[in-house]
Amino acid sequence: MEIPKEKLNIAFKQGPEYKIFPATGAYGGPTPQGEILCNFYVEYRDSPESITLEIDARGKTQEVERKHAPQNFVRELQVGILLRPDIAKSIGNWLIQNADKLYSPHDKLDS
Repeated sequence: MEIPKEKLNIAFKQGPEYKIFPATGAYGGPTPQGEILCNFYVEYRDSPESITLEIDARGKTQEVERKHAPQNFVRELQVGILLRPDIAKSIGNWLIQNADKLYSPHDKLDS
């Protein structure tokens, strides 16, 4: 005799502070409490400290000098996610499955 299965309907709603964050990488790892901290970041070239413009008689400007800080690239942390290890594995597998849908076996991410 088969036991009847119940169905559970789940609706998705966005919270009032829902945002989409861009990410070009992640940084983090295990915490002392046994969780996984994953900080998503965006990597970009830092803005110059200053630029010098030359202005001609007609008011047209042209950049003639640019000064950069010694550190020219930035990894700006966008959001940090704290996960239990089992949830981190589940999300990792989900990401791999979805990435595989977009990349064929001959594509390489490191090219």
